[in-house]
Amino acid sequence: MPNIFNLKARFLNRTSFYVQLASLTYDACCKMNIHIAFPDKPVYLERYEGGGNLLQKNQKETSFELSLSPVSDCFTDTHDILLFPNILKANTDTISNYIKSAIRSQKLLREITQKYACNVSLSTFTDIDSNQDAHEKIYRGVCVFAHHSDKKFSANDVIKMAYENNLKRHYFIKLIKEGKCRVEERDSETMGVLSDHIYIVKDSWGTFEKCRSITQCQSRAFSKPDLCPVFHSYVEARKILSKCKDMPEAITLLDIADKNIPGNFDVNELQNQIQHPFVVVEGLDATGKTTLTETLEKKLNAVRYYTPPPEVAHLRKFFDALPEIIRRAYYCIGNYIVAIQIARECQNKAVIMDRFWHSTTAYGVANETSTSDMPPSGHWVYQWPSDLLKPTLVLFLTVTEEVRRQRLSGRGGAITFEEQHLDKDILFRQRLCEAYRRMENPVCIEIDAKGSKESVVKTAEETLEKHGIKL
Repeated sequence: MPNIFNLKARFLNRTSFYVQLASLTYDACCKMNIHIAFPDKPVYLERYEGGGNLLQKNQKETSFELSLSPVSDCFTDTHDILLFPNILKANTDTISNYIKSAIRSQKLLREITQKYACNVSLSTFTDIDSNQDAHEKIYRGVCVFAHHSDKKFSANDVIKMAYENNLKRHYFIKLIKEGKCRVEERDSETMGVLSDHIYIVKDSWGTFEKCRSITQCQSRAFSKPDLCPVFHSYVEARKILSKCKDMPEAITLLDIADKNIPGNFDVNELQNQIQHPFVVVEGLDATGKTTLTETLEKKLNAVRYYTPPPEVAHLRKFFDALPEIIRRAYYCIGNYIVAIQIARECQNKAVIMDRFWHSTTAYGVANETSTSDMPPSGHWVYQWPSDLLKPTLVLFLTVTEEVRRQRLSGRGGAITFEEQHLDKDILFRQRLCEAYRRMENPVCIEIDAKGSKESVVKTAEETLEKHGIKL
């Protein structure tokens, strides 16, 4: 029986160069599963040694089935794929292995995108196996998708960068003719070929008995709660940070949390303390959040809060450079710190908040998915945490991309890595906005903020009054 690469895919536009974060899964059957979350569509690869029915197990799954495209939509003879698995020795638990490999992969991804910024679109590449047995191992890695005509791109340079980041092996994948591709495993230092196989590329169209439409499928990053970048409790966020105790900043963050968050806090008690409105304003950069929160602060005679709070703001630059799961844990801790403060403040005054949990979650979702495999509406990922103070109302400001760019051009100061990502990746912005729109309990009330300051404030005031908040 031949080795097989089984592609299940809805693929990306024919852009010249993509680089994605990745995670790889191996089990006792010597199988490698890969999920690449390209900006518009996900790609799934399954490699089995020794043949067999590759779809047998997947056919039994009901939580993650999707319609598939022909193989020609995945590979063309004008593109090459470099895959850098970040495999660690399995001497620690799954979460620790995942985090360590993610940190190393994130560093490589940032180095590649900084050098090839004009040709790179950021996304995530996640391989999460549906197998739940004890032999499962999950890692992150990096995938590079390059067009032959891209003269600025150097595969050898990227391979050297990978080796310097201790990613010592890579796979080179190339379509050689219809239905077959060459997969070479190479040493990233010597470029020596460790293995060379011709794989049958099996078109899986129509193999599922109970296929869902592509709009109903979801990224597997959200089917494994322990590795999900969205946190629904304070304990979950602490659990991830506790795996990072070799980082002084993580220890500092946990110490700050201990000093500011009571160990036995009761969210119901906090919620009952609120005597005045607690309003959150959400939105992408340059949508007018700061302007609106400042105005509402005066009109409501309120106190304005923001996240991350001052107690942990000095750690933001450090955590913003880390993988999504650690980064969101940082923001999550900030949310719980500020929630304790707001509960006290709302006993005497209204509070206006510039971003809160919805923002933390929306970015976590957008960074870990493709446009077509986001968790669907009603998914648990969009539900408010049971132990976090809930706002009275959440406003979500939106503007057209033209207006947003005009406002950004008038800003000064340094631009963060995420702002650069947001600015150049329209599909990322679409995922971000869609994640906000899928939030529940409480929902985000969308306000068109492209007009004048006065018109936006008026709409916001009308929305507040409609929900019983008097100015």
